[in-house]
Amino acid sequence: MTDSMGNTFFLSSNLGYDEDKLRQAFYFLNKGIEKFPTRLDIRFGKCYILGAINDYQNLTAEIVRTVKYSVSINDQWLWTENKKLDDPQKFMLGTVQAYLKQLYDTENDSLLRNIIEIGDMTLTYYPRNVEILSTTSVAYMLDKNYDKAIKYLKQAEDVNPKDYIVLNNIAQAYLRKDDKANAKKYYELTIKYGDAEAIESARKRLEELDR
Repeated sequence: MTDSMGNTFFLSSNLGYDEDKLRQAFYFLNKGIEKFPTRLDIRFGKCYILGAINDYQNLTAEIVRTVKYSVSINDQWLWTENKKLDDPQKFMLGTVQAYLKQLYDTENDSLLRNIIEIGDMTLTYYPRNVEILSTTSVAYMLDKNYDKAIKYLKQAEDVNPKDYIVLNNIAQAYLRKDDKANAKKYYELTIKYGDAEAIESARKRLEELDR
């Protein structure tokens, strides 16, 4: 990049940080959380930094604390300048889902337990959130716990019986469990409610099962 004075700067994808400044940042973030516990921007600001430096254990712990505190205050969160959020529960859960996706996108199997820990705890209090049900179920599926995956996916199906992503995932879970009858049933439902790509994929799966 070149600025208006003709100075040239080079951008890099490598992340670096000053340990001392990072410690100071966490010190003040923790003080902020302690003094203003209902300020969700401070808590998620801390989560953002933890995610950026790949400190997934502390990220997991902070998300768990945030969700538990949300339950204790009936989701009455504030944001910057102590402004109320329009739909604080939806915003909070949407951000939790974004962090679950961040963990999933690392493709690091050792983090499946982190996804499951956050998902299980969140779903204890918010059992009808389809996105978190789906993400947590996928973690269980990759961990080869197909019964728990199906349990969460069926909860998601109860919330939205026409969600073809959920239906396709149920079919996949049954297929991995070698329950071909139920796999066929849910591939057929995927064809009924899915988009063009989902329909084509489900049809191929059914053809393979019928061979």
